[in-house]
Amino acid sequence: MGYYSEVAYGIKVDDIVWNDDATEEDKKISADGIFLLMITEMQSDEMAKKCFDDSNNINDELVVNKEARTIMFHADSAKWYDDYEDVKCHERLYEIMEDYANLYNSKQGMENPVSCSFTRIGEDIEDIDERGSGFDPWSIMNVTRGIDIHI
Repeated sequence: MGYYSEVAYGIKVDDIVWNDDATEEDKKISADGIFLLMITEMQSDEMAKKCFDDSNNINDELVVNKEARTIMFHADSAKWYDDYEDVKCHERLYEIMEDYANLYNSKQGMENPVSCSFTRIGEDIEDIDERGSGFDPWSIMNVTRGIDIHI
């Protein structure tokens, strides 16, 4: 049977807000360009590109919205073990997202348009892994607790 987790991660690239010290060269960067460059890198990376193929059922949960400049993954009941190939490809994909969020976080002349967030909740109540990078990672997702009554 095994141990199951709920796993979600996502990234969004917002419109760029330029600061007063932005140069004309800086302003050649666009939010669409950042997103497309990131997608190209993901699909070129030997491990990350496996997230875009049909070899694993878990990949059905990955949604790329180029118009909104977002990528979202959510699996309700996944065996999320570090040595599983599908988990390795999704962890690599998220690592690339973090790289982009951190790259534009340090870019002078603009407010960082890139935010990414990762959350994994295991079966044990204290087993929660939350990560985030970029401008506003917690606007992408957060953990909530509640009680469902079934009487």
